[in-house]
Parts: sequence; structure tokens; C-alpha cells
Amino acid sequence: ERLNSLSAPLISFLLAAWAINFFPFASIARPLFLYHYFFPLVFSIILASYLFATILKNIFLPKGRSIILARNGFILVLLIGFLLVAPLTYGTGFTPKGWYQKFISFLL
Repeated sequence: ERLNSLSAPLISFLLAAWAINFFPFASIARPLFLYHYFFPLVFSIILASYLFATILKNIFLPKGRSIILARNGFILVLLIGFLLVAPLTYGTGFTPKGWYQKFISFLL
């Protein structure tokens, strides 16, 4: 399927904006903090949302597939991603034999 004429310039802009915000910090040898990644994260989220909507529109909708199945799959991926990084993000404790290690072992 053909993408609309806006998608190539928009994707290029979002990738360039992400690179401009990310690469100045990528070469720093000292420890980086979470706030160094906030601006590239914004462009990553916008780019991922746009690509997901484009893929959903061009693959699932024209062939009569269920948009509910695709949406639920995306929500499942988001939930798994949240569960993977939540203990590290929020600083909650976890033991080597706890649920987090079992979850990582299950995925790998």
C-alpha cells in the first residue's frame, strides 16, 4: 500500500529531531541521568505512535482484519514493557530469585 505524501518528510523530521536531541549526550563518558533522555523520548513516542497508526491503517484495515486485535496486541506490548522497566524506574527492590528475575528469564 502507498503511504500518503506527508509520511516521508514527517518521519525524516522526527528521526532528525530525535538524533539532534540524542547524539550530543551519547558520547558523554560520565553517567547520564534520566533528564538527558526526556527530549529524545518525546520524539521517539511521536514517531512510534505515527508508525503504529500508519501500519495499522495500511495493513489491518484494508484487509478487513480486526482493529481490536491489533490494538489489544499493542496494549499488551506496552504493558510488558512497563513491567520490565518499572522496578528499575521506580527503584523498587527485587531479589535475584523474585518475580522480576523469573519474568526476565521467561522472556529470554
